Amino acid sequence: MLESEFEEFVKSNKSRLKGLSDTEKIRMFIDWCNKYNIEELILRLSADGKGVFDAGYFLDFTTKSLLIRKKTWSRKLVDPGYIAGMAPLPYRLICDKLKVSDISKRTLAQTSNIIELKSENPTKYITYSQIKEIRLRPGVETRVTNMFGSTLRQNFISIKIDDSSYGYSLPVGKNDSYDKIYFWLSEIIPVDVSPF
Repeated sequence: MLESEFEEFVKSNKSRLKGLSDTEKIRMFIDWCNKYNIEELILRLSADGKGVFDAGYFLDFTTKSLLIRKKTWSRKLVDPGYIAGMAPLPYRLICDKLKVSDISKRTLAQTSNIIELKSENPTKYITYSQIKEIRLRPGVETRVTNMFGSTLRQNFISIKIDDSSYGYSLPVGKNDSYDKIYFWLSEIIPVDVSPF
């Protein structure tokens, strides 16, 4: 989505957005995107495979689908993640102090073209109608400790699709707490999200 399109959404719905809860604002944004056939990134979770040296992934939840994209090794090491997984434009809706101009052009460019993200190799493009369930579990296990001796905390997600499933760990430092992730996934994504 272009910055101008987002500003048009905010401008044309300014009076309706006032007084709405954060989830209502995001749902209104999703409905508007779907009405104009715009697929926009809503949530991005930073995920890791089961082992320490497994690849890192982006779990991109858009208005219509889930994209599972493999990170490069350098991106795995320096990826700061998003606040509770919220992508920049939806986050702008719920944070009054943030302006679109505060979001870097590079960040907007990286999230704006879902068509490009879909075509990256290897990317799994999964529509919400294909997903049977998403299960989220708070982290009680630890994999490793970092070089400073502190424990790396993580949550876990399982995504069931027809006859297959995908499992990932979600580092807390890059995705925020279990409660925030569970809240946003269960409120925004049109798929059953349950604890396991």
